[in-house]
Amino acid sequence: MSSPAPQEAWSPQKGSQYAFHESTFFVDELLYGGAAGGGKSDSLLTEAVRQVSIPNYRAIIFRRTYPELEKSLVPRAYDLFYGAAKPKNKGLEWEFPNGSVIYLSHLQREEDKEKHKSAEYDFIGFDELTSFTESQYTYLFSRCRGKNPKIRRYIRSATNPTGPGHSWVKKRFINPDPDDVFPYQTMEYDYAFGWSYRGRIYSDFSSLPPLYSQGEPTFETREYTIFKQKKSNLTRAFIPALLWGNAKLIKGDPEYTQRVQALSFKEQQALLYGSWDIFEGQFFSEWDPQVHVVAPFTISPSWRRFVGIDFGYTAPMAALWAAMDENGKLYVYRELYGTKMTTDVQAQTIGELSEKENIEWFAADPSMWAQSGRGIGDRHADIYDRSGISLTPSSNRRLPGWAIMHDYLVNGKMVFFYTCKNTIRTLPSLMHSKTNPEDLDTQQDDHAADALRYLLLTLKGDKTVIQDVGAPPIPDWWWGVKASQALRTQTRRVRLG
Repeated sequence: MSSPAPQEAWSPQKGSQYAFHESTFFVDELLYGGAAGGGKSDSLLTEAVRQVSIPNYRAIIFRRTYPELEKSLVPRAYDLFYGAAKPKNKGLEWEFPNGSVIYLSHLQREEDKEKHKSAEYDFIGFDELTSFTESQYTYLFSRCRGKNPKIRRYIRSATNPTGPGHSWVKKRFINPDPDDVFPYQTMEYDYAFGWSYRGRIYSDFSSLPPLYSQGEPTFETREYTIFKQKKSNLTRAFIPALLWGNAKLIKGDPEYTQRVQALSFKEQQALLYGSWDIFEGQFFSEWDPQVHVVAPFTISPSWRRFVGIDFGYTAPMAALWAAMDENGKLYVYRELYGTKMTTDVQAQTIGELSEKENIEWFAADPSMWAQSGRGIGDRHADIYDRSGISLTPSSNRRLPGWAIMHDYLVNGKMVFFYTCKNTIRTLPSLMHSKTNPEDLDTQQDDHAADALRYLLLTLKGDKTVIQDVGAPPIPDWWWGVKASQALRTQTRRVRLG
């Protein structure tokens, strides 16, 4: 890196950025941003230094990959920290005279989180949170700890809506689960909703006049909600921010808005307007909650009923119940979704939920006919069968399954009761695979989608033939090994005798 500039004087701008820094004193876990250009990275870096005057304070900020870290946080850290702290390890560590340190790190691979197993951090930041997995986030969450009672410990994140982690971030911060948290408090703040220029207020980026950057942000008073987690009592919040609030960027680079508008419509909605309901790369782009989500009602006994099951234990298992009316329209009316449910418990629960219903078949993941690891012949499908549920092995063909789902969604042939909250949460958040655009990215929360795929493929008659041959035969070569072992044992005995 070339000769660094002296430490830059910095202060938060009025609006969401100021509210972000003010939240330090009453929110444990906070997400900031939503749209591009909200000053998110600067906010994380400057918040990390808030307590550096306390000796041996430790803070860390993550980006998902090292190249992203090298191009964004590291050069900005030189602008903000140089002169007050000493850079080490190519700018990945910043050591202050009293021994306090700020680290910049990455979690490119899932297992990189294990490198921080014994670490203790007083402040943890995530830049572009939707690029991380939920397990990486929650694992590092547990590393926010320390022994000095004078230090306040908390976690801050910033992100745009796009990215593979869109679904879990939205669930955690934008639409938090009422079973997990409850509204605790509301806070007022100044929200920049538009731009004022020559007596007119602009809120649409596409209608900005020439020289608009000579204007100023326009604010209104809004509230954000602080939620409290029921189990831990930790507080959580989301503070949205639009580009309008970053007057420094608009005045310094007026053409930035034009470059963003050159992107696709979905990217514009996400990056300019902070929309969490539409984003680039969305696999089921036809999803419309106004069309595909309905209120529950009593289903006619004459309608055919089916169940699709995606097996899981550490990863979530998902089971979906669907009923078909006289016109062939499907109503997904129930879901079972959870982790750490043994095969026996899954089967028993599905059986209890289906007890008074005439289910034609239970379509399941073909892998459930593989050995479960509990003994010969003890397959997951066999365990279900002993519980009274005879499974139908569905096809595992992915692309034909997705094609059927697209067809049913586009043509309004499938809707979901709003009680199927995990299905409604995950389906619109799934993204295309980077290696195969016709498939979805399997590193996401796709379990409800898989259960639905098995159901639809089986409905269309696409199934897997299971070769049920019982215990595998013992190959001839095994008897040769046993004979050789017996001969060596006999030889040893003769010599010892």
